[in-house]
Amino acid sequence: MIWCGDLNVAHHEIDLHNPRGKERNAGFTKEERASFGAFLESGYIDTFRDLHPKQVKYSYWNLRSGARQKDQGWRLDYFVVSKALQPRVLASEINNEYHGSDHCPLSLTLHIVDAAKPVKETPTEQNPEEASLPGEEPTKRRKVTTTVD
Repeated sequence: MIWCGDLNVAHHEIDLHNPRGKERNAGFTKEERASFGAFLESGYIDTFRDLHPKQVKYSYWNLRSGARQKDQGWRLDYFVVSKALQPRVLASEINNEYHGSDHCPLSLTLHIVDAAKPVKETPTEQNPEEASLPGEEPTKRRKVTTTVD
């Protein structure tokens, strides 16, 4: 399963510029964050945070306040995948170099193989783009990149 879009929750403090005192703001309430956390714990992965555990990057800015120019944003947009797809995720990016909206596009790159072959382990090489899954020849790999705005 792949779920993507504006989920209107900044899950962790790292996902919001200057989070202090914003616990009552919609999108950052204790209840919203706990609910999203419980959903993830039920068998899903926040692909960006999984691949970039400490990176501060936002996908939404209040344009009326000039927050984009100051990079004072929120990470409200996600690619969430089922745990079964986690080994297939090669990249999950927030493409904030693109302008034109109060949100920026996200991209997800998946490693697609024959669905009849189960994934037994995650590729471990430093560069996942060079990785092959067990029993798979590198020349038979296909990549699919999906971008959502």
